Amino acid sequence: MTKKQFYFFLFLIFLIISVFLLIVFFEVQESRPANTLNLGQSGEEVSFSDLNSTIYFCPENNCKQEIINLINNSKQTIDCAVYDITSKEISTALINKKLEEVNIRIVTDLGRSSTKTSQIGSLKFGGVDVLLSPVENSYMHNKFCVFDGNVVFIGSTNFTDNSFESYNNILVFNNKELSNLLTYKLDSFYSGQFSKDSSFFGKDFGALEIYFCPTDDCIKEVQEELDLATESIECMMYSFTLTEFADSIIRTKGNGVETKIILENQQITQYSEYQRLKSEGIDIILDNQKELLHNKYCVIDDKTVLTGSMNFSFNGTNNNDEIVVIIHSSEIARNYKENFYSYWNVWKNLAN
Repeated sequence: MTKKQFYFFLFLIFLIISVFLLIVFFEVQESRPANTLNLGQSGEEVSFSDLNSTIYFCPENNCKQEIINLINNSKQTIDCAVYDITSKEISTALINKKLEEVNIRIVTDLGRSSTKTSQIGSLKFGGVDVLLSPVENSYMHNKFCVFDGNVVFIGSTNFTDNSFESYNNILVFNNKELSNLLTYKLDSFYSGQFSKDSSFFGKDFGALEIYFCPTDDCIKEVQEELDLATESIECMMYSFTLTEFADSIIRTKGNGVETKIILENQQITQYSEYQRLKSEGIDIILDNQKELLHNKYCVIDDKTVLTGSMNFSFNGTNNNDEIVVIIHSSEIARNYKENFYSYWNVWKNLAN
C-alpha cells in the first residue's frame, strides 16, 4: 500500500465514523421533547397528595422577613415574577445572593419599574438579571418565586413595604413538580410569552390546581368552584368588578349557600359589584381600614381555597399575567377561614 493509498484509507474511515456520529446525534435529538414548556400544557393531571405548605398572613406575620429568609437560604437559583419591587431590604438580600454567585432571574412589570421607589435600577446595578414586561397596558401582575428549584412562594403580596403592612397572604410550598412548572413559566417570559401572547398553560395536580391568566380560562375555573358550593363561601377581596363572578355568588345564595364577603373600601367605584351584591341580600361589608385589603381569596365549604394574584376584575382575568391557585385541603381552608373571621367579627359592626 502506497502512502497516498494509506492516507486515503484513513480519510475514508474518518468519513464513515463522522457520518455514524451524525446519525446517532440526530436520533437522540428527535427522541427529546420538542419543547420543555409542554410540561405545562392544559389538561395534564399529575397528582401529589402532600401539599407540604406553610401559610403566612400579612400584617399578622412578618411576611417581609419570611421572604428574606427564603432568599437568604437559597444556594443555587432564585427565579421570581413580581409586579412591584420597592423594598430596599429585599433588594439588598437579592444583590447579596448575587455576590454569592446564586443565579437570579427577576421578571417584573414595565410600568412599576419606572416609579421613584422602584428597586429595579439597584438590582440591575448589582448584577441581577431583570426582565421587564413589554407593555404598560397589560400588567405582569404575578407574585411568585422558585428557590433552588424546589421551594415555591405564591401570594398576593408584592415586594413592597406597603404590601407587608397591608392585608395579604403568602403560600410556601416545598414541591419539585410545582417548582418545575413555575420555572418553565418564568422561562416562557424569557421567550417573550407575555399576557395574550402566551401559550403556556396551568396544571391540575389533584390536591392543587394552578392556572395562568389569560391563557387559561380563569373565569371558568373559578366559577366552577363557586358553583360547586353547597354550604358556605367566605371571600376577602381587593377588587370585585366582574359580573360573571357576581352572578355565581348570587346563584349560590339562591341555592342556600351562606356567603360572606369583605371588600377593600378604596375599590368601591361605579364598576364595583358591591352595591349589586348588597341589594341581592349578600352579606357583604367593607374593611374601612387605612391599610389596603389586598387579599384575593375565597374559602368554599370549609375544604377549598381560591387564592393568588388575580383580582376579580376584567383585567385580572382577561388582560394581565396572573396566577390563580385552587387548593383542596380542609386544613388549609381552616387557616384561611380563621383569618377571614378574625376581621369579619371586628369589621361587621362598622358602618358600611
